Amino acid sequence: MSRLRIAWLSYRPPFPPLKGDQRVTTEQIRRLADIYSDEIELHLLSLHRTEAERVAVEQNLGHCFTSMHWFKMSKLAHWAGLLRTPFNKAPMQVNYYTSEKNRREIRRTLARLVPDMIHTQTVRTGLYIPPEIPLTLDMLDLLSLNMRRRAEGERFPRRQIFSLEAALLRRYEETMYKRAGVTMLVSEKDKIAWGKPDVVVNPNGTFITPEYLARYSNVERKNAFVFHGGMSYFPNVQAALFLANEIWPAVHRVLPDWRLLIVGNNPSPEIRRLHGRSNIEVTGFVPDITETLCGCRIGAYPLLAGTGMLNKVLESMSVGIPLVATSRAMQGFPDREGDEALERDTAQAFGEAMVRLAKDEALRKKIGESGQRYAWSKYSWENNVGNLVDCWRQGVVSRETLGE
Repeated sequence: MSRLRIAWLSYRPPFPPLKGDQRVTTEQIRRLADIYSDEIELHLLSLHRTEAERVAVEQNLGHCFTSMHWFKMSKLAHWAGLLRTPFNKAPMQVNYYTSEKNRREIRRTLARLVPDMIHTQTVRTGLYIPPEIPLTLDMLDLLSLNMRRRAEGERFPRRQIFSLEAALLRRYEETMYKRAGVTMLVSEKDKIAWGKPDVVVNPNGTFITPEYLARYSNVERKNAFVFHGGMSYFPNVQAALFLANEIWPAVHRVLPDWRLLIVGNNPSPEIRRLHGRSNIEVTGFVPDITETLCGCRIGAYPLLAGTGMLNKVLESMSVGIPLVATSRAMQGFPDREGDEALERDTAQAFGEAMVRLAKDEALRKKIGESGQRYAWSKYSWENNVGNLVDCWRQGVVSRETLGE
């Protein structure tokens, strides 16, 4: 039996894993190369801005691909794409990543490769995908729902802009769903919100396995709370500001010797301004998030917006630190017993839970161990890519059956 020939179409380079979608792609590609190299042939087609981005992927993931094909997307091309929105009615997030030059080159490349399947993350690459090749669409989360929730937290005129984008995304997601042979999401709640019973729920895995975590056994935990994530991403910025402004002052009065670490790449100006205030430390990018998490005692994730499954929550649980989190932060984690995290949704209750954990070592141990058991028993990248390969095979077989 010949290997499946997969064209992996990416709207940005999959490495380094600075954002959630890049983390997912990096881990999936590595596991596919390790486990399925005899069954799967991977061909990367990726947009990129700089030569450094291309080199980083080639050095770290190049061995995982049979071939790699690069398509330059300049800042000017990004902004020119946005200007097409009033005319083609595609979402701004789709137009932002689309240029006519790349569209022609990507389709020519696909014609030469003749893949059995195109795999793409989110609808952002939709205008590049020809109709004649089977498609697996990994939505990750529901972008239209994410955008609608963001609009609810904004004021005029941003509220109107994001509401319009949410509507455009919702319509485009319907179009892409009808186009794809298989569509996936990471969260059951997003699937229910969309109302598509045949969508495959394929949760993310955790790279912080017991074997991996053993490398950090000598890291000393300090009296610190941590919030981490891409710090230019709106739901993370909103949550960090809520934590720093509405929750932390009361916690800091009770625990003046404890620190609050806000960790993540590219912090926005309002996040940077928090640094140095009341024991708040804004670190920016850290080279090893596992080491940072292992050096803290408690995770604090008061997400108010966002969709899907939060890698930050899964990573913190995998490390074994106890969490205080909102129900929005925990929405992607079903089938919990109830003691994997302290779930609180108001500023006062959230802060009180943070103080409670800080003062009760036995409770920290109990919550941390329970969350870790849950993460390790439910989520692995091996399961994730196994489901992915099954979806590819299903899509190819379905297309061949229809062809007959």
